[in-house]
Amino acid sequence: MKILYTLSGIKTTSDDQSGRERVFPRWSSAWGFAALIDRNITKNQKVIFMMIFALILCGVMLNAGAQLLLKAGMSQIGHFEFTVSNALPIGVKVMANPPIITGLFMYVVSVAVWLLVLSRVQVSFAYPMLSIGYIVNALAAYYLFGEPLTSVRMLGIFIIIAGVYLVARGA
Repeated sequence: MKILYTLSGIKTTSDDQSGRERVFPRWSSAWGFAALIDRNITKNQKVIFMMIFALILCGVMLNAGAQLLLKAGMSQIGHFEFTVSNALPIGVKVMANPPIITGLFMYVVSVAVWLLVLSRVQVSFAYPMLSIGYIVNALAAYYLFGEPLTSVRMLGIFIIIAGVYLVARGA
């Protein structure tokens, strides 16, 4: 099989005598979650889909982890008054705080990963996947910081999961 990457999508030609061609737009329903069980989708195409989805999850997890590290760092610094006279001392504390530095670094890496994602899929598919980070952060904040996880928040998490599923299926 030959795979040709084009601006509009991916074009494949079979190796058998038929020379059959298939064209998959950058993110069509053939590339959605249904692609994993579609018998007409080749192993290479499934691998490509899984790599793209892994990039999306990597970007989301880096972003969520960065947010948690920033929260941990600011918890160490504590509440402060936001004034001009306080800017320098607080700025020094922030810049010297390892969780905050690590969190900012993770944000930079997540942006690089996200640029890779956006070069491969439609933004209307990729961007809603960031909401997976809401789920990760809500659960992690409950366990790490003792933040409340009420029934209303749980309902919201399930609605987010349903929304992400619908976006992925409808892509």
